[in-house]
Amino acid sequence: MTRVLLRARQRSHFRLVWSITIGVILVLVTAWVYKAASNVRTHTLPVGGIKLSVPYSKYLVNEPITFTITNLYNSPIYIANACPSEPLSVYRQVNGVWVRLHDTATAKGCSKEDRRIVVPANGFVNGNFSAWPHLFNQPGHYRVVAYVEYYSALEFQEFDVIAVPPPFIAALSPAATTAAGQTSNNPGASSATTANRSTTATGSRPAPTYAPQHYQITVDRYGNYNTTNLNLHVGDILTIVYTQQGPDEIQTNFTPLSPSTPGIDSVTVDHENTSRSIILRSKGTWRYSAAPDITTGNSGTLNVN
Repeated sequence: MTRVLLRARQRSHFRLVWSITIGVILVLVTAWVYKAASNVRTHTLPVGGIKLSVPYSKYLVNEPITFTITNLYNSPIYIANACPSEPLSVYRQVNGVWVRLHDTATAKGCSKEDRRIVVPANGFVNGNFSAWPHLFNQPGHYRVVAYVEYYSALEFQEFDVIAVPPPFIAALSPAATTAAGQTSNNPGASSATTANRSTTATGSRPAPTYAPQHYQITVDRYGNYNTTNLNLHVGDILTIVYTQQGPDEIQTNFTPLSPSTPGIDSVTVDHENTSRSIILRSKGTWRYSAAPDITTGNSGTLNVN
């Protein structure tokens, strides 16, 4: 009888120890699973948008065109770099239909570029079409479209490209205006006629608004400009013409002479594109000269009022 009771007690003790052991193991396993689950990071859904912007609504033919892609999402976006193809899809409206345009950059310049451009959350990336000069070489209404990987929304911007106005005969010295603000094409006009125009212009007639002018300067293969002092107004058009052409291109740089003066994009001319124009959109003073590797040329001052 004593042996039977002893065996019963041993079995009861074994079951108790086993139950406690199983319980401890279950607690430990549960704690480990909870900790592992708490360390798992779930992906958040993208919230935000993509913005494509260009600085102006109108450009001259061959005027530099830049763009900015802004990532307003809370995660990075990725843009495929298709160089030597154009960086954005470009369309021109022809008879009411959007026609896709293509141009090819020098493949040599593409080898050093990343094939995938990453735009961080709330970041942006800038670009331009300087390596694709044939995209906007005709007047018309254009649309540029940004394609972003894994996003179905297509951000786009539209703008106009207009022809360069023909240069004046006296390109560096527009015709003088009379007191009434009218252009006098007759240097021999009498003072009485001028006085009558001035009298007519006074009174209730409003003062005439300024009409933008078109100026032209030339540069040769050695970086020499035919004038070194330009005084223009906001809205005027400046055309740089390449004379005595050589095998190389000439790049005209504009250096602001004051920290508060905005920058002006450089203008490049060569034996194929012998003239390029820019619209002067801001007041200020700049020093213009050929690219730094040309040391034989001169330089000039551009003042815009």
